[in-house]
Amino acid sequence: MVGSAKARNFLKALKDKRLVMWLHFLLDIVNCLSDVSLVIQANNCTVSDMWLELKSAKQSIASYIGW
Repeated sequence: MVGSAKARNFLKALKDKRLVMWLHFLLDIVNCLSDVSLVIQANNCTVSDMWLELKSAKQSIASYIGW
């Protein structure tokens, strides 16, 4: 009984438009930061490469502020 109630509430939460939008927002942020991480971890990464990737990530994240 308790398990089915939890599943029902979880399904209800997944159908909430605001939650779905929030999860998509978080996915965009994680993807952006993942790109930054991969560039920084590269063996042939220069400071300039890091700077450009961080600047790009900052612009991407800042674009959500007016949202």
